[in-house]
Amino acid sequence: MTAGDYNPWQSVTSFTGIKETPGPAATEFPAFKPTPVEGYTPVVTVNGGAVKLVNGEVPAQSALNGKDLTKDINVNISYKLTNPDATITHTVNYVDADNTKVGSQEFTNKPETKNVVENIQAPKGWTFVGADGKPAGNIGTVTINFGVKDSSQNIPVTHNIVKSYEYKDVTETINITAPEGGDFVDNQTKEHKSSEIIPVKPQVARLVTTDEFTGEVTPAGDWKANTVDDSTKQLLTEFPERSLPTFKGYTPQTDKGTITDGKLSSFPLIKNGQPVQDFLVQIPRLLQLHVQLLPLPATHQTSALMVNHLLPVHLLTSLLTVKLYQMDNRSMPKAKFWMLRVK
Repeated sequence: MTAGDYNPWQSVTSFTGIKETPGPAATEFPAFKPTPVEGYTPVVTVNGGAVKLVNGEVPAQSALNGKDLTKDINVNISYKLTNPDATITHTVNYVDADNTKVGSQEFTNKPETKNVVENIQAPKGWTFVGADGKPAGNIGTVTINFGVKDSSQNIPVTHNIVKSYEYKDVTETINITAPEGGDFVDNQTKEHKSSEIIPVKPQVARLVTTDEFTGEVTPAGDWKANTVDDSTKQLLTEFPERSLPTFKGYTPQTDKGTITDGKLSSFPLIKNGQPVQDFLVQIPRLLQLHVQLLPLPATHQTSALMVNHLLPVHLLTSLLTVKLYQMDNRSMPKAKFWMLRVK
């Protein structure tokens, strides 16, 4: 029996789409639509030969060729970028603890560009949050794999808190005035002066934190002295005492502090945890008089009114340093009026 003695091949398979189903016998492989992939166009070959899609489908392929079987059919489907020169955008969003966007950066490239390293920077006043939840600085890098459509990602940030020192000068101003018609020699310039204003400005400092986003400054430490004394090489924790020029017969006075042995007392620099307010120390010179109380002889007695007019008592108490030499009461002469003798 030769080949010509056989009946032609006949199909005994029915298809619905590309699935084998019972039904009338089919003589061809039906057309079908390749699985769509966004951004890509399918490329079809049948037994190595390119095939154009018809209405988006791979055309039907004959299964029989007269008396002979059609060879096995191999349909190969690959994909290519529909628009390889398209611009794809990747957005990096910076979000706070409430997942609210506080800033963003955009990066662009061609489709399917992989492992692109870009530099990123947190918005002004913000810093990145590390995996440990701690601030991680405001600059970094991100690796982007561009696809065929725009994409985005969120990166957590928090307020950038910066530590620094706050400085403050505290000023003590000493105003020294010589007696009328007198002067003194400046210890440094050797000049003769009738008055001098001496500012003393030690500095204090404390640690503070600044929220760079809100601008809020918060104390983070106590005020401490920040000026070194040139002579002792130690920090000045108070305004140092100061020697004052002397004038024979005159006593220096002060409206603040005390003067002992010709020296102005020191003053605290920090009080109750706070720098003291700037202040002025006035040092005038007052005449020092010794006054003797004597009975007024009868031949020179005058009215008490005249005595008080010549030397009022309030003048003695407010302007003069008075030393009274008072006689013993038992031997004090009887006198209606008295006189004051200045020595």
